[in-house]
Amino acid sequence: NTSGAVQTLIEHWDGTQWTIVTSPNPPGSQVPVNGLMSVATVSPSDVWAVGYRQNAKGTLRTLSEHWDGTTWSAVTSPNRGTGENQLRGIAHVPGTNKVVAVGYSYAPDFSYTHTLIMTMC
Repeated sequence: NTSGAVQTLIEHWDGTQWTIVTSPNPPGSQVPVNGLMSVATVSPSDVWAVGYRQNAKGTLRTLSEHWDGTTWSAVTSPNRGTGENQLRGIAHVPGTNKVVAVGYSYAPDFSYTHTLIMTMC
C-alpha cells in the first residue's frame, strides 16, 4: 500500500471478473509485513490460506486465515522457538475436513532450520 506496508491480498473470481476480498492484516512492526503463500479449499464455506506475518520485533511468524463463507479471519497458528517461522503450502486431506500446512522455522541466529507441519480443522 502507499505507506510501504506489505498486506495480504485475496481475490475472488465470479466467472466473469476478479474482485478483491477484504482479508486480515495483523499489526506488527511499524511498517507491517503480511503475506499469503498458499490456499486450500475444503468446501465453499471452509477455505484456508497460510503465509507469514511480521511481529513487533520484526521477526516473521506464521499466519493462518480462514474463510467461513462470509468473511476471512485470522486464526492463531503455532510457531517453533523465537526465530523466523513461515508457512509456505497448504492442502486439503481428501475425505476429511482437515488441511495440512507446511513450512519452516529458523533458529534465532539463522544457523539451522526445522520443518514445520501442522494440521488444521
